[in-house]
Parts: sequence; C-alpha cells; structure tokens
Amino acid sequence: MRAGRIEEADALARRIGKDIAQRNKTRLSHISPKTSIRDLWDAVRQLSGRKQNQVVVEGVTAESLNIHYASISTDPGYQPPKRKFTVARRAGEQEVITEFCIFQILDKLQNTATGLDLLPAWFLHLGAPVFCGPLAHLFNKSVATSTIPKQWKIATIAPVPKIATPRAHADLRPVSVTSILSRALECVIVRQFIYPALLEPLAQLSYTDQYAFRPTGSTTAAVATILQCITVHAIRMWWSLLLT
Repeated sequence: MRAGRIEEADALARRIGKDIAQRNKTRLSHISPKTSIRDLWDAVRQLSGRKQNQVVVEGVTAESLNIHYASISTDPGYQPPKRKFTVARRAGEQEVITEFCIFQILDKLQNTATGLDLLPAWFLHLGAPVFCGPLAHLFNKSVATSTIPKQWKIATIAPVPKIATPRAHADLRPVSVTSILSRALECVIVRQFIYPALLEPLAQLSYTDQYAFRPTGSTTAAVATILQCITVHAIRMWWSLLLT
C-alpha cells in the first residue's frame, strides 16, 4: 500500500480476512444454541486472547457479602400484608394467564443464565408445547393465591464492581440470577397488570411524571422533560421581563 499498489493490498487484506473468519469459525464450531453464555464468552476470550479481569478485594468474602447484602435488603419493621378475601373463580371463566401466553414466552426464550433449579432456556424452549399447560396452571395458582413458590425466590447473587478498584462491600453491586420460570412469571405480571395500571391509571392518580418501569419511559425521556420545563419557564420569565 505504501508503494502505491492499493488494489493488490486490498485484495490481500480481503483474503487474509476470509482466512481469519474461516479459522475462527472452525475454532467456534463446538458452539451451539445449547451452549451457556459463560462458555460462549470463555471461547471468545480464548479466541481473542483477552483475559477476564478477576477482581479480588481484601477482607471481602462470600460470607461477608451474604451478611452485607442481607442487612441492606432486610427491613426490620416489615409486616406482611393482610390476606384479601377473594371470590373463587367461577366455572367456565377464562384464566388470567392462558396457555398460549406461556407458549409464546417459552417459544421466544433466548439463551440466558439459569437459576439454581438448573433448567436451561433451550430445554424450556424445546418443550414449550408440552410445558405451557402445566406452567399456565402454576402461574394462575400463584396469581390467585398471591404467593410465589419458595424455589422461585432463591437466586444466585454475583457481585459486580461498581468502580474500577473496589475496596469495600458497598463497591460491589449484587446481580441476582433467579430461575427462568420466575422471570417468566415476572414478565407476565408486568405486561398484564403493572403496565396497564401505569398506562391507564385511575382518575384520581397521575403518572405524567413517572418514567421508570414504563414501556415508553427512560432516563432520556426524563432529561428531555426537564429541559422542556426549564426552557418554557425561561421563555415565560423573559417575556414577563420584556413586557414590564
């Protein structure tokens, strides 16, 4: 290329790129949809030569992290709410969560991390036509009784550093990995109950300034609204000063 033979250099670069792609494809041939995310990234790091940085914090152990996370997530004054008296479901009435809804969720599952039940996403995706019926029954029972199975509450917590060099427990953010079935139930609750309540609130409630946990809400929308309010008030003040 420095000698002016640009076309030959481009042809050589394309040939080298094809050879690299073919070699990488061969080395990653063992990757399949059943491969976990961790194994996939391990293969990518091995291929690229990059090593995952292992953060070691002095004085921080698994036991101390458990105690720290339990202390900050426990409310000593918590009192369980009183159970509500509900009417039993009438015969022939449509279920709140249908089998087709569960089938769609399982059929669209991506390869994600498994919980402590070790049920992989590919297994639930493959057996969606069979699992949708029993899971719909379990989900409806959970919603009707306002209870969640204890197995779905247990999570694996991975501490992720908030800063480059963590020094204390507070510098590690807890990332909880629950069961895939638990996340599927959360998805159903959010879509069928929480989102409609936020999008169509009661007359005495107003969520115009609510941006979190909404389908169209984001930090960008909140910042845009703040700038809009500041601009409007500044223009009004400018006009009032100009008129006076």
